[in-house]
Amino acid sequence: MKRLAAVVGILLLGFAGGAVVATTLEMHARPVYRNILRSELISTQESLARQAERDGDYVRALVHRSNVVTASSAEDLHAFGADWVSATVEKEWRFGVAALVLRAIEQHSDPAGIGARRAEGIARGQLALVLERLGRSDEAQG
Repeated sequence: MKRLAAVVGILLLGFAGGAVVATTLEMHARPVYRNILRSELISTQESLARQAERDGDYVRALVHRSNVVTASSAEDLHAFGADWVSATVEKEWRFGVAALVLRAIEQHSDPAGIGARRAEGIARGQLALVLERLGRSDEAQG
């Protein structure tokens, strides 16, 4: 009887420990995954904006540059709230482990956030150039 109680106790502790570890990994993985999505969105929108500018379609370029500024801003992406859950993060347990490494690299590569603010400033400048081309210099100055 004691042996059965010990086995059940070990199983319950193992289950509880696994749940704590999985929840902690997921908690750290979610912001990293949002940053990956943000980077992909910025890259795609910049590419589309450059193509629109080459085509002379500055209204379309304005939309894409505006998306880049929104995605580059210090505020979180509005489409992905803090409680947003990704199916990829939920299914792939290895991503949680990799996210810890990515988060450490990110924190040590730009601890003051200067690079992120610089990227946002560049995106805002590019948006202002498109606004200037559309004759909306008042908005470009603001």
